[in-house]
Amino acid sequence: MKKLIIVAIAFLSVHLCSAQDTIIKNNGDQIRGKVTDINSSEIKYKKADFIDGPTYTISKSDVNMIKYSNGVRDHFEVQAAPPQREPERETYVAPPPPPEDNKIVVRGPYYKYHHILIKDREVHEILMNTKDPKIMGYVVKAKKAHNLQYIGFVAFPLVGLGAYLAINSTIQYQKTTYTYNSNTGYYYQHGPDPTTNYQIAGACGILAIACPIVSGVFSHIKTVNTKKAVSLYNEKY
Repeated sequence: MKKLIIVAIAFLSVHLCSAQDTIIKNNGDQIRGKVTDINSSEIKYKKADFIDGPTYTISKSDVNMIKYSNGVRDHFEVQAAPPQREPERETYVAPPPPPEDNKIVVRGPYYKYHHILIKDREVHEILMNTKDPKIMGYVVKAKKAHNLQYIGFVAFPLVGLGAYLAINSTIQYQKTTYTYNSNTGYYYQHGPDPTTNYQIAGACGILAIACPIVSGVFSHIKTVNTKKAVSLYNEKY
């Protein structure tokens, strides 16, 4: 009886061993058990010594082959890891420089040329370099008017001179004396006559008022001729 039990156990052991699946990993290690499921990324199995135990999982990429209990073999290609892409780096691309603009634009009392604000003198030099007779004619008129516009500063010395003559004439007038001649019936003045100085002082005052007006006129003439030259320049260049 005991011999029959031993034979039965041995037969059962051989049968169980032959019913096992073998999972062969890429590094050569072997796992004996029962494969229960294979999906796109994992292999699930139960260990041979504990078939009714928990289900284990191994990555499909770590397995080279499975030998099933029926002799069928399932090979798995070793999948190379996808190349790592370098992170994209944002590169700064400088915008192209603006096209060269030769136009002269009026900006109040200034002029804009090549994105720079310049004054009358620089504009006149640019315009004269064109050698265009008509443009140069306007520039010449503008330069003459530019020099004459400073005549307004003459008003300051004229005011000073007029004030001096008026005060001096007043002092002289206070020193003037008069005598009566009974034979002729006239009064005779003794001392300097302040009338002439008063007239000169009045003329200085009038000129002092006129100078700023004349200065403004010449400034306007300068601006008008400069703008005409600039307009003609922009049409031709």
